[in-house]
This record gives sequence, C-alpha cells and structure tokens, in this order.
Amino acid sequence: MKSIIRIVVLLLCLSMLVSAALGENASEAAWYELSGDECVVTLRLPVVDDDGWAFEISAPETIELLTMETIGDEPGEDAEDRLWVASFRATGTQFGHATIECRSASVGTYSIDLFAVENGQIQIVDSCAPADIEKACVLTTGDVNIRREAGLQAESIGTVRADEQLAWLGGTAVDERGMIWFEVAWNGTGSGWVSARYSKLMDYDLIVEFTADQVNVRNQAGLDGEIVDAFSRGDTALYLNACALDERGVAWYSIRTSGGPCWVSSQYVHLR
Repeated sequence: MKSIIRIVVLLLCLSMLVSAALGENASEAAWYELSGDECVVTLRLPVVDDDGWAFEISAPETIELLTMETIGDEPGEDAEDRLWVASFRATGTQFGHATIECRSASVGTYSIDLFAVENGQIQIVDSCAPADIEKACVLTTGDVNIRREAGLQAESIGTVRADEQLAWLGGTAVDERGMIWFEVAWNGTGSGWVSARYSKLMDYDLIVEFTADQVNVRNQAGLDGEIVDAFSRGDTALYLNACALDERGVAWYSIRTSGGPCWVSSQYVHLR
C-alpha cells in the first residue's frame, strides 16, 4: 500500500513539473502563435503612444503577409489593450528559411525565425523579443555620426562622443562595403544607425554564419593574411565586435573559432 502511495505522489509531482514547464513556455511564446495545422503564424504586439508597427520579411518569396489589423481602437476600449495583430503563411512557391522582423519606436524590435516546408507548414526556429536584449547597449569607441539609415550616404541626424552608451534596438544591417551597423534609440522616441567601425555591442553575442561551400579564415584582415582554418556553408562562429577594411575596401569580421581569434571576409558570411 505504501508503495502505491509513493508512486501516486511521484506521478502528481511529475505532473506539476510538466504543467509548470508548459506554462512557462506558453508565457515565453505569448506574442506569437502557430495555428493548429501549422500553416499560419500569428504575431500579437502591443501598440504604444500611437506608434505603429513596421515589418520586414527577409525572404518574401518564402513567407508572405496573410492578414494585418490593429485591435482595441474602438471608442471606450482600454488603450492599454491595443494590439497589432498580423498573420503570415508560406507562399508555396519557395521553401526554406525566413525571418520576420517587426519594429516599433516605442516598444522595440521583435523577430521570429521560420522554416517553411513543402507541404505549406511552418516550423518556428527561434524568436527574439525586446526583453531578450534589454541589457544590451552599443558603446561608441570614437566620435561618430548617428544616421537615419545604415550607410555612409544616409543623412546624419546627430553626433555622439566616444564612450557613450546607446540603447540597442536589436537591429543590425550591412552596407555596400560589408560594414556592420547597429540600430540604436535616438532622441527619446526615434531611432538611428551607428557604424560598428566606431562602436561595439556590449552584453550580447552576435553570430556569423558561413554562406559559401568553403570559406577560409585568416590570422589578419585581408587576403594577405595566413589561412588558419576553413569552414563550410551553414557553420557558425562568434563575432568579436570588430571590423576592418582591407586595401580593396572589403570589410572583414573578427571571429572566434576553436583555434582562437581570426578574420573572415564579409563577402562569405551572414551576421545574425
């Protein structure tokens, strides 16, 4: 009899642990939901101070917008309950990886990585919410212009001295030279871009993913550097927050591999 009681108690404890785990996962994924047939993913994001949401799909040939609306705009409804709701599905014309990035000046940046398979179903690979990056900031390493968009040709909207900390909004971009830019909060409600040549990310790890079948990494930035290792398409490495331009004007990224720090050309990797 005592053995039966022990088994029942053990099963109850396991049930409670599983329920708690499921509840935690549901809470983490509360801003997105995959439909029962796994063919549609729906995002629900808060609307603050009348700021709308802008979204970008990295591979529009793979994932497309299905519906989009703002709910909670009716008279008498609680403004705190306003939500931007958007649903996305696979296009059915091309299959593979795509990222949906959603931005609001007041709330921050949400992103979700998806993989569309041939039967029209969507798999959720990863997601990132502002809470995941709230401690991250961009530290300027020199006097630098804040620009309206990523790139030297974009309009300058301000200047920041060296050793200033700017809130990172989670956005990264690469300009035509291969130089990395970080999206930062600017003037309280706006945003701008700062070059990684004069800044670095703090308390956050970026990853470079190799995009060619064989990519050489070198002991210094440039084709004159000694080849110290080689990687294949899909391999990843930790980005060490440093860029350098070679004599051709091509940017090289400092990365960490099992052999230690080295450099890889921006032409053969993708930053994420």
